[in-house]
Amino acid sequence: MNKIKKIIYNVLRNYVKNYITGNLGKVVEDDEKLTCYVNKIKKQKHDYTISLFGITENNRRLAEAYNLNKPICYVIDGITFKKKSVYIFGYEDCEVIVKNCNFEFGMTGFIHNGKCTLDNTYIRDFSNISFQAKELVIKNMNSNKLEILGSEKSISFVANDKLYIINSTIGKEKTKVSLAATNELNVINSKIIGNEILCKSPNIRTDENSSLTASDKVNLEIDDFDAINITTSAIILNNDKISNEKKSVTLKKITDPLALKRLELIKILRKVKNECEQINSEKIKEYKSSLEGQSISKVLKK
Repeated sequence: MNKIKKIIYNVLRNYVKNYITGNLGKVVEDDEKLTCYVNKIKKQKHDYTISLFGITENNRRLAEAYNLNKPICYVIDGITFKKKSVYIFGYEDCEVIVKNCNFEFGMTGFIHNGKCTLDNTYIRDFSNISFQAKELVIKNMNSNKLEILGSEKSISFVANDKLYIINSTIGKEKTKVSLAATNELNVINSKIIGNEILCKSPNIRTDENSSLTASDKVNLEIDDFDAINITTSAIILNNDKISNEKKSVTLKKITDPLALKRLELIKILRKVKNECEQINSEKIKEYKSSLEGQSISKVLKK
C-alpha cells in the first residue's frame, strides 16, 4: 500500500469507527475492543433515548474490511441529565459502562445481550428504579445514590446471566428490592435494605460483610447458597416459611444427611397438616350449608 492509499485508508478507517459506534463520541481502539466515550446525546421531546450497538449484520462486512470487527464498549462518564428521563438500550452484544453520572429525572436500562456496569451513579425517580442486562454489575452505589420520591418505592436489578452487587447499599426502609439472576447472584461487601427483599437465582454467593435487612420479609428463591446474614421477622425459602424469632440470623444450607432427612420429614408432616386442615374446613362448610338449608324447627328437634 503506497503512502497516499495508506493515508486514505486510515482516514476512511477512522470514519468507519465513528460510523459503527453511532457517532456518539471519541473512539479509542486497542487490540481487544473499541471503546466509545459517549458525549453526543440527542435530546428528544420528552426524554433521552440512548441506543448502543455492537457490530450488527448490516455493518459487519464494513467492519471486517477495515479490520474493526471487534467488541464495542460504550462509556457514559460524568454526565448530568436534567429535566428529562433517560432510557439506555444496548444491542448486538455490546458492553455499557455508566459511571459518575447524575440522572435527576429517572433512568431505565435494558442491555439485551451484553454486560453493563453502573458505578457511583446517582438516579432519582418518582416510582421505581430498574435495570436489566445479560451480565449486570452494580458497584459503589450507596442508598443516597438511588432516590425514589413516590410513596410506593421499588428497585429491580435483573441479569439474564450473572448479577453482581459490589461495595454498595441498595434500598431503604419501605422499599421493595428485587434481585434476580438466571445463573448467579453475587453480593459482595454490600447491604440490601427494604421492607420486602426478593433474591431469585439458582446460585447466590455472599460474603461475611454482606447482609439482607427487611422490616417485613426476605423471600429467597434459590438452590445453592453460601451463609447469608439476614435480619427480618419472616424468611421464606423456596415457598417455605422459616420461623425467625431472633430476627438476626445467618442462614446456612443444610448438608448433613440426617438433618436433610429431618427436614424432609418436617415438610411431609406440614403437608399432611395442611391437607387435614383443608379437609376439615370443607366439612365445616358442608355442615354449615346443610344447616342453613333446614328450618329452625328441624334443627331444634335434633
